[in-house]
Amino acid sequence: MAKVIRLPKNTKGRDFVVGDIHGCFSLLEKALEKINFDPSKDRLLSVGDLINRGPESHRATEFLRKSWFYAVRGNHEEYFIGKFSKTGNLKRGYPKQTEAGRNYQWQYQQSKKARARLRRAFKELPFAIEVETDIGPVGIVHAEVSADRWQSFISKLNDGCEQTARRAMNERGRLNRNVSKEIKGISRVFFGHSYPRQGVTALSNCVYIDTGAHISQNRRPSLDRGYMSVIEITAPMAMITQNPKSPTRVNTVTLQDGLLKGRKIA
Repeated sequence: MAKVIRLPKNTKGRDFVVGDIHGCFSLLEKALEKINFDPSKDRLLSVGDLINRGPESHRATEFLRKSWFYAVRGNHEEYFIGKFSKTGNLKRGYPKQTEAGRNYQWQYQQSKKARARLRRAFKELPFAIEVETDIGPVGIVHAEVSADRWQSFISKLNDGCEQTARRAMNERGRLNRNVSKEIKGISRVFFGHSYPRQGVTALSNCVYIDTGAHISQNRRPSLDRGYMSVIEITAPMAMITQNPKSPTRVNTVTLQDGLLKGRKIA
């Protein structure tokens, strides 16, 4: 497994990043149609958390096989890896009965072979992606960069530092503390994992784009403010953070100012 993947500049098409998908792959497909995504020349980068919570987590390997789709490992993929053995059997320490809700039940409905395929695919996911662009290198990480310099973070990942990898998948320190300190050596870094209720949020060159796509698929009226964000990675920052005033459950999508926003149709 490559701990870090570096992608060359896309000289033929566009590069987009998508927030936490959480099993909402049909919604993602609608989004790609809306932005006229061309798989022959465009690329889509995922901040991780492909599975759980939404209705189609089993489709994760389908997307990971696509040549234009790249993803980093999120905490939900990491949990899956730790939960099942190489053969797809449930490991000790992960009792099924504590995860019987809609978030996880899909896992036990898969065959052992299917779970083994998912586990293998998730183990191949890197902890970070670096993409060359016209505005300089752009980073993709699920949760946190545990250094103020991008290259220091990348070096620790490549050296096998487990603490750095765990923080990359799990931490929320910068966002929770509202840290606006720039990560040097990188143009911008896109994160998922945390769900800022105000929508896509930028703290210096750190951009948080998990906008609750799975919540958009939940019919409970108290949880009606999620939507999916698909952003061109070189879009002006002012456009990226220009959020809808009152996003609601998604049954259609619109593209405005570089940000894909979900809107409910009355």
